[in-house]
Amino acid sequence: KSQCYAYCEGYGLEQRPSGTTEYDIVATLSPVDNRPSGLARLFRRKGASVGVEFGGTGDSTNINEYLLIDTQDRQTGDYLLTLTINDLVARTSVETTVRVHFR
Repeated sequence: KSQCYAYCEGYGLEQRPSGTTEYDIVATLSPVDNRPSGLARLFRRKGASVGVEFGGTGDSTNINEYLLIDTQDRQTGDYLLTLTINDLVARTSVETTVRVHFR
């Protein structure tokens, strides 16, 4: 069984007056499409991406989470792993993308 593991950290989450934080994390794995950007959008296959989303609460302004994405049905090749952390108290988000390769 194939799996993609990722680790993320977030800093500076905003706290409610009660001292709690609330956030969600979204990780999406999408195949790299090497066609020109207009063609890629036009011919993008539905269901080509896979991902995971979950939420959390705490009393620290910093978080650290491990993520696991099942990649069993993914073909060999290059993919983009996009990770988004949403601060639900501050109503802000940060996002990063990294290219990964499956053999």
